Amino acid sequence: MNVHYASSASLICVCFVSSLFLPGCTASPLPKQLTTSQHALLNDVHFDLTVGVVPRYSVDFGAGLLTHDLRQTGLFDLVRANEELLQNPDLLVVIDDVYSNDAPMPIATVVTLGIIPTFVDRQYGYAFWLYAPDRPEEKVHIDYIFEGQYVIGGLGSILNVSPDWTKDGVKSSQRFVDQFAFAIAEKAASIQKLVRAE
Repeated sequence: MNVHYASSASLICVCFVSSLFLPGCTASPLPKQLTTSQHALLNDVHFDLTVGVVPRYSVDFGAGLLTHDLRQTGLFDLVRANEELLQNPDLLVVIDDVYSNDAPMPIATVVTLGIIPTFVDRQYGYAFWLYAPDRPEEKVHIDYIFEGQYVIGGLGSILNVSPDWTKDGVKSSQRFVDQFAFAIAEKAASIQKLVRAE
């Protein structure tokens, strides 16, 4: 019983210390910065349009996250869940896919208190359709995905010294917002055609 108790206590101690240590030792690579020409194109694009985001299924399936991230781009006058809008929006958005995957439990990293890092391939982004409510047959498809190798462990603290890595989450970075916005801005002409005057 004493041996079992000691082992359990040690495991609890390791897990507790790791829970304090590991959050500061995670690192994710950031998307590339936009080039000067890409920034210029993005700065010239704004849609004087309201957008309603529609869940793909009865469940949310990332609609809330997409609504937030579309707002962050600043490309549209208003972005809200479609059911929250009092009037019909200029455009509707229907999610095609949400690029996201969970990290596995970093057992080796936890047991070694971060000495042995865990590497995880992660995806971030969205694929979705834009269309006018009165012309659902005419659609514009947006597909943006960023893939990078997430690092858990002491190595993460070292990588985070670089401006190309972050511990705060890829999607909260301005680089992700810029690249996502640019993927939309590249199709500005096609999006404007969706709301052309009859």
